Amino acid sequence: IAALRARIATLRSRCSSMDRNFAIFLDLTAHYLEAFLDRGPRGMALVEGDWTLQDYLRKKVPAPGRNLTGVSADEALEVAGRAQELVAAFSRVDEEIIATLVEAAAPLARRARERLLAAGFVSFDALLRLTRDLLASHPPVRRELGARHRAILVDEFQDTDPLQYEILLFLAEEEGPPAQDAYEARLASGRLFIVGDPKQSIYRFRGADIEAYRRAVGRIIDCGGDFLTLNNSFRSPSEIVAPINVLFEPFIGRDTTNEQPAYDPIVSARGPAGRGSPLVEIWSVAAAGNVQERRRAEGDAIAAWIAGNLDRTEATGEPLRCRHVALLFRALTSVDVYAQSLRRAGLPFVVDGGKDFYERPEVGDLIAFLKSAATPSDGAALLAVLRGPLGAVPDAELASFTASGSRLGLVPSRDVDGDRFPGVRRTLELIDSFRAGMPGRSPDEIIRSVQRETPLLVLHASLFEGAQRVANLRKIVARAEDLGRRGLSLEETLRALEAEFQETRVEGESPLADETVDAVRILSVHKAKGLEFPVVIVHPRDSSPSACRTAPATPPGPGMSSPPAVTRRRRRSESCTSPARAPGSVSSW
Repeated sequence: IAALRARIATLRSRCSSMDRNFAIFLDLTAHYLEAFLDRGPRGMALVEGDWTLQDYLRKKVPAPGRNLTGVSADEALEVAGRAQELVAAFSRVDEEIIATLVEAAAPLARRARERLLAAGFVSFDALLRLTRDLLASHPPVRRELGARHRAILVDEFQDTDPLQYEILLFLAEEEGPPAQDAYEARLASGRLFIVGDPKQSIYRFRGADIEAYRRAVGRIIDCGGDFLTLNNSFRSPSEIVAPINVLFEPFIGRDTTNEQPAYDPIVSARGPAGRGSPLVEIWSVAAAGNVQERRRAEGDAIAAWIAGNLDRTEATGEPLRCRHVALLFRALTSVDVYAQSLRRAGLPFVVDGGKDFYERPEVGDLIAFLKSAATPSDGAALLAVLRGPLGAVPDAELASFTASGSRLGLVPSRDVDGDRFPGVRRTLELIDSFRAGMPGRSPDEIIRSVQRETPLLVLHASLFEGAQRVANLRKIVARAEDLGRRGLSLEETLRALEAEFQETRVEGESPLADETVDAVRILSVHKAKGLEFPVVIVHPRDSSPSACRTAPATPPGPGMSSPPAVTRRRRRSESCTSPARAPGSVSSW
């Protein structure tokens, strides 16, 4: 599933002039796969789109179009066909049969678990369960371990699971007769302090459960614990907080239910900004056409607003800079459309996450230069440097150089004819000069010196997405330095980085290490945790293929996002959508 979703995302980002029906088919396929991972076969049936699940399964894969660029029609059809076959297979999964099989296999699983435990193989879940059982059945061990901790502080308590709750309750038990059940243990005064938000109890795959959370909190309160609500926002003024309360209170509700905790209104610790103008707006962009065309219209509207307000003080009270603006998305599956709008408007931007980090050209250029300097005979690395921005040697010159009988990596720079092969001579002299300064330097210093002693950083900064390239180069330098500090040699450090290249995991691009670099930030709501920006533009429900088709009953934007996303902004908030009603309008609070 992960591989197919990644290929679909790559198709959508690389391929232009794609047929509308084929694009809709791809987007819907990705959402079916995501829904199966999240909620199983029943979840797929709940996905909203241009077709129902049954209609989708009956359809033949649409033609991708005749004028594709960036990918072949055969490749596009192959990805779409394989993905549809997977969706069809998942739709036939019978959860009742699976439950019966699980029940039948339980005795075998128990015997296998016993044999693995006897051999010393224990999973993380088993470690938790065994620890809980040890504390429950051996009170002396419980007393000894509990006595080691005068106070226990647990942050992000909503992400823990019921087994961890029981371990904590046992460890915090006061002196006296030991309880057999963790939820009957009397807790020592002041020993256990927890911080959590039940609204964020979403990691069910890790065992997090809102009912278990409430039960654990209830036990602490029953033992005399104090319950404090942390509802002050120290980022946002009242003009931003008040509309958020208006949107979320009816959406979540003031009453606690089995599925949802009550909404606690946010209070601005800063008070009003006092500028007399609305700080929250919802934009409705007039646009016709399919989802992609509506997204393009939204991106153009966002880019036009940013470009039109640069250096002006109306938006935030001080001259607006690109670095003051963040675009938040629930997922980064469609950010390429918005990035293209920013690019057309001439606005610098960086995307936090998205493309495979180790496939970035700037990362490959840095590694190739280091390898060619460390190993003169590495012809492949040298060729990469010669053809990259550091060498910029024309292919014709390289062809003539090899035709003359010279072999890359085996000829010192002094033996290269500078008149016939000026680019090759210049590049080899740069590598030789850098190599001469390497002896006596640690791997950390060698890697840092590439940015100081070669034009690599400046060259990539001057190219397209220069700010992002610089951030990524600094990230790979930091990663290499970390490996070097472990005592690895330069060659070992480079081999470790190459090993990471071969891994299938996806690593997001680096956020800008230097916050003074002037560029719009594009990132997910999750990535925005702990950050703040003067202006935040939230895109509502961006992961739904019909997100831009139907206007919700409540206003779009922050009401459809989450409180953490909405309170990332210090001075101003915008939300952009292209609903069917009220086209081309701006609503303000």
